[in-house]
Formats: sequence, structure tokens, C-alpha cells
Amino acid sequence: MSTAVSTSPKQHEPALTGQTVVLLGGSAGIGLETARLAREEGAHVVLVGRNAERLERAAREVDARSTGVLDATDFAALARFFEERPESAGPSLLGRPPW
Repeated sequence: MSTAVSTSPKQHEPALTGQTVVLLGGSAGIGLETARLAREEGAHVVLVGRNAERLERAAREVDARSTGVLDATDFAALARFFEERPESAGPSLLGRPPW
């Protein structure tokens, strides 16, 4: 007689608890899926996208901390976005744009 071993998903501590994740292109596709995963791992999420309507829907879905409607290829707008949101800027972003 054999004994079946029951395996259950391993519980783990959320890896991003207390951290803030900024997602450019976060209103759809890979960006939105990444936002979902980041929230599951305990992160606060900030979403950036070009389409205000899609961005609002995505923000409600993932309970985003804040959003920014802008084109990420507009470097001046992107820099202003980070300067205006201290919660989204980590030590590596303070005083300089992220590119």
C-alpha cells in the first residue's frame, strides 16, 4: 500500500510589503499584470499611462496609490511626474530623472 503525499502551495511572506512600485504603461497588458502581481506581493502601486479612462479602470482594480496620465516618451513630463510624487521616488531617483 502506498501513501499519497499531499502537497499544498507554500505560504510565503509578501516580498514587496511597504515598497512602492511605479509602472509605466500600467493601464494594460504587461504593465497591468505586473501591477496585479506587485499588489499581491504587498506593494503600493503607482500607475502611469496615456489613456486616462483605461488608467482609471486599472487604478481601481489594483487600488493604486496614485496615477499619472502622460506619455512616458515625453521626458520632461515624466521628470515632473517623479518630482511631484515623493512617494514614487526612491533614493536612486531623487534629484535626477530615471533614465
